[in-house]
Amino acid sequence: MNQLSAPHRKIRSLINPAGSRRALVVEGDDDKVFIERQLDTAHPGWRAKWVVGSATGKTRVLDILDLEPTWLGLVDSDEWDSSTITQLTTQLPSLHVLPRYCMESYFILPREVWPLLTTSEQAKISGGYPAFVSAIMAPLASWVRHGVLWQVVNPLWAGLKAKGFKDALLDITAAQSDQTIQAKLQEWDAYLDSTTIFNDFQARLANAIRPTLPDEQKLATLVHGKSFFRAHVSVTLNQLLKPLNAEPAEYWLTELTKNSPAHSDFAPLWADMQLP
Repeated sequence: MNQLSAPHRKIRSLINPAGSRRALVVEGDDDKVFIERQLDTAHPGWRAKWVVGSATGKTRVLDILDLEPTWLGLVDSDEWDSSTITQLTTQLPSLHVLPRYCMESYFILPREVWPLLTTSEQAKISGGYPAFVSAIMAPLASWVRHGVLWQVVNPLWAGLKAKGFKDALLDITAAQSDQTIQAKLQEWDAYLDSTTIFNDFQARLANAIRPTLPDEQKLATLVHGKSFFRAHVSVTLNQLLKPLNAEPAEYWLTELTKNSPAHSDFAPLWADMQLP
């Protein structure tokens, strides 16, 4: 058996005695806190049968599920398209993928964030809810462009590695053949063709900004939720509520998570966990 990673061993250590419970594996510690809050709200008795563990990354979640077929995993959709999600969930039936971009995407929609604020906090915002919506949504177009570009560019590294970059030309045998070197360089060059990549970006962007796609759907599924929350939502909350004593993004994420209601998005996961 392959040597277990440190996160894998840590998750196993949470199950005592061994085999007494199963694990739901998520990407990171913030994800763990959020999903435990969701479970506490929707199914308070879940800890009798389950533990939630952080794998410290999406790839590690997949690796752990490959070794632990009775466990379940939950990952962000991020830049994955529908075909990638279908392929991976077919290969790993125990894998669940968020219908939103990432966990932070549950704390960026104005209509969902507003009820998480206290009454006194809401009262501090001049103009009330309409002003709050306006402030959060103001830079949406810029962030949609960023999200679409992320979808196009971020997977390039994994694709390039799949084509042998860079190890294919670091082997001493390959170094002896000019033909081998040229063929591999040409393959990499073709894969990173700037015109093809830019055309892909433009096509995806045109689809993303079509008038029939609601702004909330753009925000939930196209915008890089983690970056948007940290760079804009938390900053906006500070400007509106704590202009003289700004708090870090982690503070706001913690506070909002405390009040987060149960989301219907997780119903398929709860069903797979066989929770009452």
